Amino acid sequence: MTHHDSSYYPRRASIFSPILSYADGCGRALRKLTFMVPKEVTLFGLISGLLVPGLAVYFRSPDRSGKAALAVCGALLLVFIVFLGFPAANVAFTILLSIHLVGLTAYCKPLFAGMEWPARLLGGLLLAVMTIVVIYLPLQYLFEQRLFLPMRRHDHVVVVRCLKSPEAIGRGEWIAYRISNSRNYFNEGGRHGNVIVRGGVNMAPMLALAGDKVEFSTNSFSVNGVAQPLLVHMPQSGRFIVPGNCWFAWPEMDILTERNMPAANITGAMMEMSIVHTDQLVGRAFKHWFWRRQIFS
Repeated sequence: MTHHDSSYYPRRASIFSPILSYADGCGRALRKLTFMVPKEVTLFGLISGLLVPGLAVYFRSPDRSGKAALAVCGALLLVFIVFLGFPAANVAFTILLSIHLVGLTAYCKPLFAGMEWPARLLGGLLLAVMTIVVIYLPLQYLFEQRLFLPMRRHDHVVVVRCLKSPEAIGRGEWIAYRISNSRNYFNEGGRHGNVIVRGGVNMAPMLALAGDKVEFSTNSFSVNGVAQPLLVHMPQSGRFIVPGNCWFAWPEMDILTERNMPAANITGAMMEMSIVHTDQLVGRAFKHWFWRRQIFS
C-alpha cells in the first residue's frame, strides 16, 4: 500500500520540532532586524569603526570634526607608545578609548532611533564591552607578551623588547626573565634555609653564556679570566661552568632580612637564581627608547 498523509490529521511532530521552531523564530527576528537597519549604518563602517579609533567619527561626520578625531587619535597613540610606562601614557590611552567608544556609539545612533532610554543605554554598554573585549584586551596581551613590556627599575621606567630567540642575547646586555619557569623552587615563592624568594619578573645584566667559566674571589669575580668587581651577596670563593641553555645573570632584588640571618643563606638563594634558563627569558631591554636613554642603575 502506498502511504499518503491524511488531509484531516496533521503530521506527527518529530523530536527536532522544538529546535526547528526556535531556529525559525530566530531567522524571522534576524530578517526583521536586517530590514530595520538604517542605510546610514553599514557592515564595513561598523567593523572599520570598531578596529580603528576615530574612524567611526569620520564616517558620521567626514568634515573637519571627523578629520580632527582621526588626527587626535593618531597623536594619542603616538604619545602612548613614546611614554610607555609613564602616567602620560595612561592618560593618552584613557582619552583614546573614550574617543573610540563615543565615536562608535555616535555611528550606531540610527540603530537606537525610536528606542526607549534603557534600550539605548544597554546598546551603548554592549558596544563598549564589545570594543574592550574584542579589540583592547587582545591588543594589550599582544603588546605586553609579544612586543614591548614596560618595567620599573628603581625610579626609572625601562622598556623591554619581548624576544623568543635566546641567540640574540650577548654578554653585558640587560635582560628581563622570570623567576623561575624552569624550576619550581623559586617559582611561586621558594625557601632556602630561612630565605623566602617570591616569583616574578626580574631584570639584570647577562654576565656569562653557556659554557663560560665563572670564578669568585674575595674582591672580584671573573668570566673566562676577565675580572669584574664583586656584586652584592656574591660568594667570595668557588667556581663553576654555566650549564647548557642557561645564562649567568646576578639578580638585583630588594631583600628584607631578619635578626640572625646567615649571609650564606642569602648567597645560596642568589646563586640559585643566578642560573637563568633560556625558557625564562622575557626580553632584552632597549638602550634607548626613542630619544630617551634608558637608565638601569
